[in-house]
Amino acid sequence: MADRPVSKLPWLLVAASMLLVALILYLLFVGYLPAKQRAAGLEAELKDLYKREAELQTKLAQQDQRHALRERQNAALARSCGASKTSSASCAPRGTERRMAMLMDGRALGQRMLDACAEKVKVIVAARGTRPCLATVLVGDDPASVTYTRMKRTRSEAVGMRSLKVELAAASTTEEVVARVAALAADPTVHGILVQHPVPRHVDERRVFETVPSAKDVDGLTLTSFGGVSFGLPGVGYGSCTPEGIVRLLDAYQVELSGRRAVVIGRSPILGKPMAMMLLARDATVTICHS
Repeated sequence: MADRPVSKLPWLLVAASMLLVALILYLLFVGYLPAKQRAAGLEAELKDLYKREAELQTKLAQQDQRHALRERQNAALARSCGASKTSSASCAPRGTERRMAMLMDGRALGQRMLDACAEKVKVIVAARGTRPCLATVLVGDDPASVTYTRMKRTRSEAVGMRSLKVELAAASTTEEVVARVAALAADPTVHGILVQHPVPRHVDERRVFETVPSAKDVDGLTLTSFGGVSFGLPGVGYGSCTPEGIVRLLDAYQVELSGRRAVVIGRSPILGKPMAMMLLARDATVTICHS
């Protein structure tokens, strides 16, 4: 009997099966490596997150400790200020963080300054037998100006000073106003002169201001007072009232101005310009914004 030819089909099937198995193994192996790498990367990121979380918790704990310490210091300071007459600067809260908001109590500081002023008036009266006198000059009958000058007289009398009310008609000329202020300037019983701003339009306000001697310019509106503040000349005039009050409030709360950036909105001669000069004198970098 003749031999039957051997079929190649089974061998082809075996070869194809082996090739398929090899391909599957290759794909599994190739896919396994990136997965292992990704797992290692995720594990490293997880460790880094745990490390950052621990560092953050440490920082938060340190901030809580500093905050608690400040609270204890301020509480002790408040008790000591309540028990004794301490200066306004030493009774201000300490250690506030730069990013934390601070509410400044101008009313309380103002009352402490009035109390100190009352004590000074007593000393002056006892030593010289003279009661300090503040003269307020009002030209016209603007309601806001009437209220303001009345408040100044009330405050003066509250601390033991004498107040002198000078009221001129709105139709008064520049010469008439200047003459009245000049008379106050020459009066030795008048120690401070406050010319209420603004005056009627037809009155030369600057000329009226310059009639006030720098020694009696308690509102700090004359060129001499502005120059003294700008050049840091001690004893030359007085600082303009509102800017001076702002600086005293900042000092009371121990706000360090040196190296800070300060923005002054407005350039008026009674507020914006003197405020900028006072900030410059404290080594602040000042920007003036205006129309």
